[in-house]
Formats: sequence, structure tokens, C-alpha cells
Amino acid sequence: MRIDKYKINNKTVLTIIRDKSNFKKDYFLTEKNQTFQLGMLKFKKGGEVQPHYQVKKKRIIFKTSKFIYLKKGEFFLNIFKKKKKIKSFLIKKNDMILIDDVSISLEFTKPSLLIEIKQGPYNKNKDKIKFNEIKK
Repeated sequence: MRIDKYKINNKTVLTIIRDKSNFKKDYFLTEKNQTFQLGMLKFKKGGEVQPHYQVKKKRIIFKTSKFIYLKKGEFFLNIFKKKKKIKSFLIKKNDMILIDDVSISLEFTKPSLLIEIKQGPYNKNKDKIKFNEIKK
């Protein structure tokens, strides 16, 4: 399985699951303390998940995590620390990304279609602060 993880101060802030990822068993890609959990689950024909529901539980979350699936296209995902770009990753068709507590920008190199899932409720006018990159 090809998984790229990027850490800042020993904390995973970015997980990229590449299109060619292949796994043989159930696997959770996130650490237990991350506020957004991502797992890969494999089922055989006839398998099932028993009926269930999630327990109502109060959680305190300080940042909005997001998951992106790139259905079509290609882009660079840039990550920032103190408004300076510190790393870029080329994201290709069928790659999946979990972004947790890091500043990002996207630069599209091809026409693209992505699916984004994030924690809500979300207010784009109050929950996102845009900034200008500080060039080195």
C-alpha cells in the first residue's frame, strides 16, 4: 500500500493514499487521537456489517479536517507553515487525501473534479482565513 504521511512537530497533518494502494486487511490510516478517522475496509462477497448506530458523544474540535478524493485531473497540494510554503505534493486521479490541522493551497495542472468531505457545520466566511504566501 502506498501511503504518504507528512508530519509537523511529530504530528501527522497530511495523509495521501495513492491510487495504486493495495491492502490485504482492514487498516486505519490515522492515529487514534486524530479528530478525523480514515480506514480502508475490505469485504468478501456475502460479507456484511451488522446494523448499528454511533453513540451520541460530545466532542470538542478546534480545527476543520477535510478529506479529498480526486476523481479526475491533477493538482499540486501545497502545505504551509507560518504562511511559507514548506512542501508540495503532486496529486493524481483517484488519489485520496486527509488534511488535518495544516494550511494548504491547491494549484490545478489539469481540469479536475474532486470530492471534498469536511466536518460541519461549516461557514466559509467564518471558518477559513485566506492569506498571501510569504516568498522565501
